[in-house]
Amino acid sequence: MRPALPDAFAFQRFLYFESVGGEGTVYGPWSIESSATHDGWIDGFMAYVEVVRRHVADRVAAAIPDREDATTTAALIMGEQSAIPEDLQEAYRVSGLAHLLSISGVHMSLLAAVVFFLVRRGLALVPPVALRIDTKKAAAWAAIAMTTIYLLISGLSVPAVRSYLMIGVVLIAVLLDRTAISMRSIGWAALVLMAIYPDAVVGASFEMSFMAVLALIAVAEHVSLRVTWRSPEGDLLILRAVGVILAGAVVTDIAAGGSTALFAIYHFNRFPTYSMASNLVADPITGMWIMPWGLAAMLAMPFGLDQIPLKLMGYGVGLVNDVARAVAKWPGAQVHVPPMSAAALAVAAFGLMLLCLWRGRFRWAGLALIMGGMAQPWFVAPPDILVDEEAKVVAITDGRGHLALRPGPGDRFIRDVWQERYGRSPLTWPEPGQTALDLRCDADGCILQRHGKRVLLAFFDAALAEDCASTDATVSLSAAHAFCDGPTVADRIDLRRRGAVALWLRPDGVRFRFVADGMGNRQWAPMPKSPQWAGSRDGASSPGDLSDNEKTTDAVGGDAAALPDVPAH
Repeated sequence: MRPALPDAFAFQRFLYFESVGGEGTVYGPWSIESSATHDGWIDGFMAYVEVVRRHVADRVAAAIPDREDATTTAALIMGEQSAIPEDLQEAYRVSGLAHLLSISGVHMSLLAAVVFFLVRRGLALVPPVALRIDTKKAAAWAAIAMTTIYLLISGLSVPAVRSYLMIGVVLIAVLLDRTAISMRSIGWAALVLMAIYPDAVVGASFEMSFMAVLALIAVAEHVSLRVTWRSPEGDLLILRAVGVILAGAVVTDIAAGGSTALFAIYHFNRFPTYSMASNLVADPITGMWIMPWGLAAMLAMPFGLDQIPLKLMGYGVGLVNDVARAVAKWPGAQVHVPPMSAAALAVAAFGLMLLCLWRGRFRWAGLALIMGGMAQPWFVAPPDILVDEEAKVVAITDGRGHLALRPGPGDRFIRDVWQERYGRSPLTWPEPGQTALDLRCDADGCILQRHGKRVLLAFFDAALAEDCASTDATVSLSAAHAFCDGPTVADRIDLRRRGAVALWLRPDGVRFRFVADGMGNRQWAPMPKSPQWAGSRDGASSPGDLSDNEKTTDAVGGDAAALPDVPAH
C-alpha cells in the first residue's frame, strides 16, 4: 500500500521492515486447519508467553467490570489497544495522553524506578544484608529482571523494546558504577537501538522518546545543583519540599511536552493544546497509583491474589480515562497544523539539540531555529488538487485549511488522511452547472482556474474531447494518453504506476508531484518504469516521464527557474 499522498506515511517501508511481503482481504469465514508447530525452544517459549498474556487479559477482565477501564488496563499491562473504544482512544489523543496507552518509556521507567526503590529500601532494612552486598546493584539487577518480564508480557512491540534498551543502558551504567542518567547514556541507548532497528529513526516513537529524554536530562543538569528542599542547616522543609515537587512536575511536563510537540506536529498534523494540564493530573496518578498496583498485581497473580490490586489499578485507570474525556471536550483542545516539510523538521530538531547539548550562551540560538522550523507550515501553500492512485478520490483545497472532496466511491481511509493533513473543515463540492472555489463543473468533469492557469479534471471521456486542448494541464480518471492532445496529461494509468498526485497552480506554471517522485528507488518501492504513450503533443508523454523542470517548462510553457519548489508534506 503506497502513501495516500506525496510525502505522507510510507506503508510500504513500514511493512518491508516488518517482513510483510503482501496484504489482502478475506471475505469468507476462516477456520483453523491445524495447530502451529514450534521449532526449537525459542518458538516454544514465545508460545508459552502468549498463553500467559491471554491469561493476564482474562484476569484483568474478571477483576474490572467496566469495559473501558478493563481494556485500558490491559493496554497498560500488555500493550493491547485494539479493544479500547475508538472514542476513548481519540480522547487520549486530543488531550495529549496518548503516550500512556502504548507501553513505552513512561511505563518502563516507572516500573524500573518502583522496583529499584522498593528493593534497595527493603534490603537496607536488613542490616546483615545491607552490610554485605551492594544494595544499589542488587536493586539494579531486580529492576532489569522485572522490566524483562514486563517486556515479554507487553508483546515485544518496537516501542517497548526501545524503552527496554534505554532503561537497560541506564541500569547497566549503575552496575558499572557510572553515572546512570547522562547524555552519554542516552547516546549509547540510541546507538544500540539504531543498530537493531535502523528503520525506527524516522518513526515518531523513536524521535519523540529520545528527544523527551534528552530535554529532561538537559533540564535536570541545569537546575539540579540550584534547587534544594533543605534549609542551609540541612533540615527538611515540608512546604519547600512540596513546592519543589510541584515546580519539578511543571518544569518536567513543559520540557517533555515542548520537545515532543515538534514531532507531533510533523507526524500527526495536530497539537493538543491542553497537554500540559492533562499530564499534570494524569502522570502522578499513573506513576504513584496505577503502576505500583500493576506491579503488585503481576507479583500476586501466580498465587491467585491479583484481584484486589487489579481493582485498585482499575480505579486509577478510570480516573485517567475521565481526565482524558474531560480535557478533550474543552474548547480548542486540539489545533490542526498544516503539513511540515522534512527540512523544517531538521532545522527545528537541530535547534532543539543545540539548546539541550550546548553549554554556553550560544545554546539559546536554538530557540530561533525551533521557532523558524515550527512556523514553516503556515508559510507553504497546500496543493490545489489531490487525486488518489485509484482515480476514485478527488479533492481541491482553498489554501486556508479547507478541503472539498468529490462525492462518490473511494477509500474512506484516503479521505480521512487528506482531511487530517489539508482541511479539518470540509467544503461542499459544486454540483454540475455550478461554480464554487474557482471550480466549474458539469456532468463529465470540472475545470479549476487559479492564478491564470486552467486544469481539467476529466471524469469521463467526453470531458477530454471537449476541454483537453484548451487547458494548461489535465488529470483524467480514465486512460487518456491515446487520444488527449493536451499539453500535460496525467491519467489513471499514470496514477496506478506512480501513485497519488498533487498539483499546484501558479502564475508561472502547473506543478505535478506524484507519490513515486519522493520515494526514490528503494527495496520497498522500486522506481516505476516509464512506458511510451501515443498521442501526446510534441512527443512529451506524461508528467511521470518528465523531470520536475520539464513538467513545468516544456509542458506548460512557464519558467522553471521561477516556479517555487512547493513541498507537498
